[in-house]
Parts: sequence; C-alpha cells; structure tokens
Amino acid sequence: MARSWRSRRSRRGPVSRTVSGRSSISMVTEAIATATASERLARSVADLRLEDLPREVLTKAKEQVAYHVAHALRGHRHEDGRRALAIAASLSEGAGAGTIIGSASRALPMDAAFANSTLMRATGMDDVIFPAGVHAALVTLPPALALAERHHRSGAELLVALVAGYDAIAAVAMDIEAWGAREPRRPTIPFGPFGGAAAACRILDLDATRIASAFGYAAHSAMGLAEQGGDWPHYYALVARNGMMAALLAQAGATTSRTILEGRYGFYETFFGSVPAGLDESFARIGEPHAILEATTKRYPGTGANIVAVELVREMLRAHGLAPRRIARIDLTLPSERENFTAGHHRAPFRPWWAASSVLFQVAIVILDGGRTDFARYERPNAPEIDALIDRMHVSFEPDHGFQFARVRVATTDGAVHEGEAERYRFPPIDAAREIADAGRELVPAPQLARAAELIAGLESVDDVATLMEALRP
Repeated sequence: MARSWRSRRSRRGPVSRTVSGRSSISMVTEAIATATASERLARSVADLRLEDLPREVLTKAKEQVAYHVAHALRGHRHEDGRRALAIAASLSEGAGAGTIIGSASRALPMDAAFANSTLMRATGMDDVIFPAGVHAALVTLPPALALAERHHRSGAELLVALVAGYDAIAAVAMDIEAWGAREPRRPTIPFGPFGGAAAACRILDLDATRIASAFGYAAHSAMGLAEQGGDWPHYYALVARNGMMAALLAQAGATTSRTILEGRYGFYETFFGSVPAGLDESFARIGEPHAILEATTKRYPGTGANIVAVELVREMLRAHGLAPRRIARIDLTLPSERENFTAGHHRAPFRPWWAASSVLFQVAIVILDGGRTDFARYERPNAPEIDALIDRMHVSFEPDHGFQFARVRVATTDGAVHEGEAERYRFPPIDAAREIADAGRELVPAPQLARAAELIAGLESVDDVATLMEALRP
C-alpha cells in the first residue's frame, strides 16, 4: 500500500482556535490578504494535496514521467548525454546513491539531477507548457526524482511535487511574452527555477515560509539570455540544479526578500521591465486548471512552437498528396511574439540538429518525405532539395495569437490553394511500456524496463520512489 499522504499534512488544513478574541481562521485570512506574491505562491504549493487532484491530472503527470524516462534512456545515444554523464561522474567521484537513468554509475543527488535533465533533453523531444513556453519537466522532474529517491518518498508525493512545480512555473510566467519582451528571454531560463524549487520543496516537506524563501533564491538564480548559436542543451540542467539548490537553502534556514517577485528591483522589474498588471488575479487562480494539463510532448526534435505548422502541413499532404515539384509557394503566418525567436524561422545554412528549431526546415523535410519525419535529415540539413523548397517559403507575423499559432497557405503550380490554421496541437499519449522498452533495450535488462513502466503506471501506489529508480539501473 502507498505511504499515507495524509500522515504528512500536519501543517496544512486550517484548525479554528480563538486567540485574543479572534479566530485563527480570520487571522489566516488577514495574513493572506497582506502576503507578498512569493508567499501566496508558496502557500498554494504547501497546500496542494493528492486527494484534491482530479484523475486526469494524475494520469497526465504519470504520462510526463514515462515520456521523459524514455527520453532519458535515449539520451545515452547522444553526445550531450554522454557529456553530462562524464561531468556527474567527475563531480561525484563515485560517491552518492543517486540514480542516473540507464547507467550503473551512481551520483550525489545534485549531480544525478543534472545528468538526468540533460539526458531527457538530449533528443530535443522534451515537453513544453503554453502559454509559458517552458520545458517544465526538464527542470522539475530531475530534482524531484533525485530527492525522492534520497529521502524514500512515495510515488504519490512525487506526483504532487511534479504538479506543484508545473503550477508554480505557470503562475510566475502568467501570459508574459518572454520572447516578445524588449530584451527577449528564453522562457525556461527565468521561469524554470521556480518549478524546480516548488517540486523540491514538496519532496523535502517544507512549510510555506521556507517555500517562500526558496522562491526568493529561485528568483536570484534565474537566467535568460536569448543569444542564438552554439550548442546550448545543458542550460536546462543548470536551471534544474538552481531550483533544487534554492529548496535546499530554504531547508537550511536561509531567507531572502519577501518582495522578490514584485519589488522595485525584484524579478519582474529586472527581467521584464514592470510588474504584470494581473499578478494578484493570476496568483488567486493557481491550479485552475493545473498547468500540467497544458503540457505537450513532441514526436520530433525542435521547439514545440513549430508543432502546429508542421502538423497542418502533414494533414494537407494526407488530404491532397502534394509532391514537392507541385508546390509553387508556401506562406507561413506566425504570432508576432515569435519574431524575436529567430531560431524558430531561420534559413540555411544550418548546423546539424540546430535546423530542428526552424519551422522552415521542419516543414520542408515533411513535404520531401511525403508526410514522414526522417530523422536522418537532421544530420544533413543543407541538402539541395531542402534549400530549394525553403526558397519557396515566406514568413510573416501577426499579433493577437498564442505562441503556438500558425497559419499555412500552400499554392500549387496548377493554381490550387490549400489553407489551414490552428492555435494548438496535442499529440496522443505514448505507449509507455513499449517506448521505455525500446529506448532502454541496450542499457537495462528488459524485465527491469517492464517493471519500471508498470511502476510508473501505478505511481500513486508506489511506496518508495527508490524502487522505480532501481528498475532503471543496469
């Protein structure tokens, strides 16, 4: 039977007592009214309970765990993943009991979180939540797994921590257009530490006061440079470490400014120039609905912002059988916020795998391969046939749309025009058992992989997350 969640709730639910003629409930109400933004966010994280989560939220959380475990196993085939393994081994020097997914090597919890985050990212096929535009699992799941294994927390506690982490990210990000800011930001980098901190705080069972301090350190560790070029997958793992360290500092009793979010020199003023007008309203609705329900995973590398355009083109190919030679012109309309996100619509020459960020490249290879995504093309992105098709593409930007929006207009050589647009797209869930078995077949014995998939499917009933992590080691 799973560890009882209620047994660890002594600080949650209000109990009415009379103190100097005033009930404790009225005092709590007054405290909430005067609480700062980080304190309100902390209270929502501390108060989240397993029994309050709808079944669909728990199902989605387990899907995110299974998906990213599978991609962590696949990450061993990529140089970025191998580099992270070497760094973790160098830092931990064989010490620690933390599991690096798919590896026999053990590491200290912080180093295990770093390695697992990079492994999950190495394929370029992580998740993203909109409208925040944050790769939430990369910065919440690795710290939560590392600490849950270290402290022998239950699967139920892991799921609540993950949901809390996604909610914290969405609350702080609100509807801020990070890429559209005067100084553009990669959304995961400034907003991500709050998710890692929230998830880690739940695993560490911190109270609301200490969680608020953790958010202060998360704000201080936020980053956000949007400079393009080079190899950059490891910064997600740095964000995961930052959120985890924020929680550990708070656990140790460290404190920060109460107004770290909304203060004159706080997070919002520093990163985005002003405090969002709807901050109070947004923080009053945390978890309505839970942000994890808005997470979308990928079926090919690159930014999740390109999924709508790619899938619209794929549908047109199925419906009309458009051959590359029949296409005269393709017009792609994207939201104005994406104009600063130049990697999302840049043209050749491409670096291998860097091309995956470009919607022009992604659309071109889908057309060239008759609706399939041929992963081999990411290794040879400057093929002449790709360049020739991209030369027929034109990009424009339009305001008042969400970050995922795309409109596609394809004109053919015989004068026909095919159009489609959509605001969002969600892939169906993966077959977790099959994907985990396939991803880890060269790393972990098949019976263990089957056991891991089984444990994730029933995660809310798992007594100790360490049992799951053991199944993911050779």
